[in-house]
Amino acid sequence: MFMSYSFTDLKKLILSRIQKIEIDQEKYAISDEYNEEEQEGRINVKYEDKDLVTFLYMVTNIRKDGRFKVRGGFVVKAQKYSPWFQDFLESGNDIVHVSEFFDAHSSNNDRHNVEYFLDKYLPIGKEEDKDKIANTFSDNGVDKTKVVFDTFKKNYVVELDLSNYLDLSVDKGHDGNTMYLYKYMSLDTFLFMTNRNTFRMNSIISMNDRYEGEWINYLLYGPEKVNDNTMLIDNLKNKNILVTSFTDKGDDGLMWIRYGNKGCGVSVGFEVPKKDVTKVFYVDEENNNFQKLRDKLLSLSKDGIQVSFISTQKMRYVVKSTTFTTENEYRFLFDACNEHLQTANYNGLLSTYKDFTINTTNGCIDGLPFCIKVIYLGRNIPNYITNVPILMSQIHETFPSTCVYESEVKEIR
Repeated sequence: MFMSYSFTDLKKLILSRIQKIEIDQEKYAISDEYNEEEQEGRINVKYEDKDLVTFLYMVTNIRKDGRFKVRGGFVVKAQKYSPWFQDFLESGNDIVHVSEFFDAHSSNNDRHNVEYFLDKYLPIGKEEDKDKIANTFSDNGVDKTKVVFDTFKKNYVVELDLSNYLDLSVDKGHDGNTMYLYKYMSLDTFLFMTNRNTFRMNSIISMNDRYEGEWINYLLYGPEKVNDNTMLIDNLKNKNILVTSFTDKGDDGLMWIRYGNKGCGVSVGFEVPKKDVTKVFYVDEENNNFQKLRDKLLSLSKDGIQVSFISTQKMRYVVKSTTFTTENEYRFLFDACNEHLQTANYNGLLSTYKDFTINTTNGCIDGLPFCIKVIYLGRNIPNYITNVPILMSQIHETFPSTCVYESEVKEIR
């Protein structure tokens, strides 16, 4: 005789699972409804007010109108988009059918006990896994209290400061609370900015490095974790994180070549609070510390244990390949994830963006913590004798508090 369970039993089972969640438990909630007459109901599990999974309960063996009936349920989904985009849109729309015997199946006819689907959608960490992780990183000062399980991301999270462990240098070269940082741009971009009195921030995913935001994951987990499909989904999630890149090199030949249109552009200097920008870390693929860390993660992965680090998320957009070391880059990030942004086409590379108004009196940018203080004009600006006086005059009229100089880098090839 099979054990029979009620809708209330299913609800208690799900709530019991949620109570065991270690990270952001307060962000999980359920809503439910039950039709007593039809003996069927639904339980929606939500994360941050968004659907995570729906359990549809149905008594499959039912007596109605004097007859004994056996019934079931299934879901039909229409394919409207490419599979990876469809999966992204339908994330949280998964449905699990549950019978009174706690037999369950999903839309792809994956049939298991209901506990299987709880482990799939609301997984909980195991003590024996935490022991293995703590032992693996014991030489890094990690004990079991520094290992927790992230139910939403379905991996263990270790409290380990990677910047210290990897001996990544922290910026100590600037005194005071503010610093001067520079942004090189083409003449067309500069005129667009001055004519409209706006400063533009573009999406972090539309940078000149394909592995932008993924380099640290590439180093930690290898190319298998940074494939095209994962990057497609990740880019969808992060397209409205905006970035501005600076350098502390205000009039530098290499920067003119790379970003100042070979001296035909402009270098704009900003006064920036040090606390609001982050120095980029440059890490080589052959970094010995990274290799040791990767070996540990690989060993755990072979046991089915997936691990990430609390500091990884903070560092993901400020770790780059040593290929870019000479840029001495600083970054300011702006989270516009809850805004509807427009899209620009930069020679075939699309980017979401947001324009911020520049206060022409003092050069400060509304909504951002920096002000324009100095501008260098590239020595290779075409029609120099005509164009530079016009530029000088326009800058003086538009930003009267800003200093303007001609670049001292005279030969750029």
